[in-house]
Amino acid sequence: IHHDRSDRGRAADAAGWALICYHPNRMWWLYALLSAGFAALTALLAKVGGRGVDSHVATAVRTTVVLVLAWGLVALQGNLSLVAGLVRTSLGVLVFFGTALVVSP
Repeated sequence: IHHDRSDRGRAADAAGWALICYHPNRMWWLYALLSAGFAALTALLAKVGGRGVDSHVATAVRTTVVLVLAWGLVALQGNLSLVAGLVRTSLGVLVFFGTALVVSP
């Protein structure tokens, strides 16, 4: 017996598309586009500006800038007191992910 399944996923697709397009908070589209744009810009600038600079030194400088800006943002938002409340397990996972980021090629 053969069943026609040509429209099987259409309802789910339509529901998913409606959720994406008509969700009340559509700002994530903008954030996703900005993220992709800045990732591309970062890769481009790393290739162009990194000539003659050791890759480890360039990574250390970029990481220092990110570190300063990230802690500045945490302080600006008034969330420095939340750092002391980190659970040991959460802190361990964050350290693991940070380490994995550094050793990844």
